[in-house]
Amino acid sequence: MRSTLNIPPLWLWLLAAAGLGVGLMLVLTWRASTLETLGPGQAAERLAGIRTESDFTQPLLRRDSTGSLIRTPVPAGDRQEAPTQLVLVVYRPDTGGFLRVEVPFWLLTVKGPLLSGMLRSAAFDIEELAMSPGDLRALGGRAILDETRTDGSVLLVWTR
Repeated sequence: MRSTLNIPPLWLWLLAAAGLGVGLMLVLTWRASTLETLGPGQAAERLAGIRTESDFTQPLLRRDSTGSLIRTPVPAGDRQEAPTQLVLVVYRPDTGGFLRVEVPFWLLTVKGPLLSGMLRSAAFDIEELAMSPGDLRALGGRAILDETRTDGSVLLVWTR
């Protein structure tokens, strides 16, 4: 009697690995984000605390009158310790939504394109920075962007 192993084709293994990768990415993203509903006073207090704690006096980027991002030069001696996370906070006053996402740099490097799409849905286009995760890491922990939009929504981005 002859015994044969019934091994699934390679494409099934690849499909299973891709599904596992996407599932892991979704779990990591879910664990890295928090969404709360805050009133205007609570949100203002929370945003002021973040701005103070993360030193938003000179963010790396600002918008000019045309809406383009302008990069502030970083003095050569102003390099800080390499950050481990990119942090994004979005507040939308119309809904009271206060979203905080903390993305580890290793995940940003490995899953950059997928994360870019997820962050874009949170009103932040990381590709607009025109900086890679390596560029951001080389700049050290610092405020990247502090933006209040015409509708009153706020976007804060920093590394730490």
